[in-house]
Amino acid sequence: MENNQTITIWDAKLYFKNFAGAEGRYNQKGDRNFGVFIDDETAKQLEEDGWNVKYTKPNEDGYQRPYLKVKVSYKGYQKPRLYLEDEEGHKVILKEEDVADLDEYVFDKIDLKIRHAYLKNYDVWTQYLDKGYFVMVEDEIDKAHGNNPAMSGPIEDDLDDIPF
Repeated sequence: MENNQTITIWDAKLYFKNFAGAEGRYNQKGDRNFGVFIDDETAKQLEEDGWNVKYTKPNEDGYQRPYLKVKVSYKGYQKPRLYLEDEEGHKVILKEEDVADLDEYVFDKIDLKIRHAYLKNYDVWTQYLDKGYFVMVEDEIDKAHGNNPAMSGPIEDDLDDIPF
């Protein structure tokens, strides 16, 4: 199988976001990852190509929805390129220290490029996030004031100047 195959998922729907790498029942501290739903046909093709397709628990009809578990890693030479975009089209490149913020936002649209890679030391195939565009849903106050906190730099703290 060819190493570093990629798949592009337009209008992705995420499942269990953990961009912060929070420790949990199924996650070690520091392991950033998320699930992304895929359709049945894509799941079948990816499984044939050796991708690690996972399935949700069965719903009341017995259907198990396929998804990919995707790692977000800044180790190694292929670091992900992630962009946060507001509804007006303003974009910022997310630095590694900002990626955890993605857990807090609601998104209107997400487009992803996912890389399938072989880990020789572990003799396994896995998926990594290669590129992502995350379009935020903004609330009415941010829209009215053109003030999207994720699109601006840090706000200076002037608490020393308050007269009370």
